[in-house]
Amino acid sequence: MRRRLLLLFTLVIAVVLFGVFPGRAPQKKDESRQEVQFLRFEPSAPAPAGLTPLWNLQNHIDEISEAALQKDWALASQRLLDLEDAWANLGAKRKKQLAVEQEISRAIDELRFKVLSRSEREVLAAAQKLTRLVSELSPP
Repeated sequence: MRRRLLLLFTLVIAVVLFGVFPGRAPQKKDESRQEVQFLRFEPSAPAPAGLTPLWNLQNHIDEISEAALQKDWALASQRLLDLEDAWANLGAKRKKQLAVEQEISRAIDELRFKVLSRSEREVLAAAQKLTRLVSELSPP
């Protein structure tokens, strides 16, 4: 009788402890995944006059990224054409920063190939690289 009571008591304690402290294996972070954060600029906040063309480039890059996330490749291709036009128009108005401008042109070409390959992850990585390069430009 005492053995059964002791066994029952031990089982009750074990159930309570396992209920309170559930065993969870620590989850590893998948370092191969990249976290993408979208920042939404409020349209009510006007861009400073000197930064408007650069903001326009960044808006096109963001639209391409959003289209890739939605797997709307036709829209991504259209926004890529808009980005290329904006970049060509901006080049005529800017002070020359040849090294950065060449890198941006190459990054736009790379982004075009990623959009054509329809790889969401690669499009987002190329857009992130292009965002970094655009941020290095000084205002026109």
